[in-house]
Amino acid sequence: MNPILVEISNKRQFYQLLPNYKVITEDIKYNDNNLEVNAEFITNLSRYKFLTKVLNKLIDQKLLHLETKFEFDSNLNQIKFFVKPKHVDYFECSGVLYCDKDYSIFSHMIHIDYSEKFYIVKSMFDDQIKKSILHQIENDINEFKKIIKN
Repeated sequence: MNPILVEISNKRQFYQLLPNYKVITEDIKYNDNNLEVNAEFITNLSRYKFLTKVLNKLIDQKLLHLETKFEFDSNLNQIKFFVKPKHVDYFECSGVLYCDKDYSIFSHMIHIDYSEKFYIVKSMFDDQIKKSILHQIENDINEFKKIIKN
């Protein structure tokens, strides 16, 4: 099994080890070469404390309180995910990330369903939001790789 998956399975933690999340619940399951991470957390918008404080005043905090399901498939080297806000129905995001054996992403499919209130956001910012989601996931995986090397 991949070292990343071994570490998640052994520590029974993924998001709790990453600095950008205040984890409320996290459940790790391993079966049939799949590792599933189900979590509820509040995410930070920035790694920088000052910028986080500023952005937290501008953005609805309900948007940052998320439920997620990540499934790492070690046979196919894929990550399937589903993310949505816990308390509001602004959007639901799902996707499949195609990775190499080290879980570096080389291709992806990301889909976001927006509520009617936010449909204008889709027409204006959908590509940028998808890029931001992909970038955040890549950062999380890279940060986790650094953690397990230490």
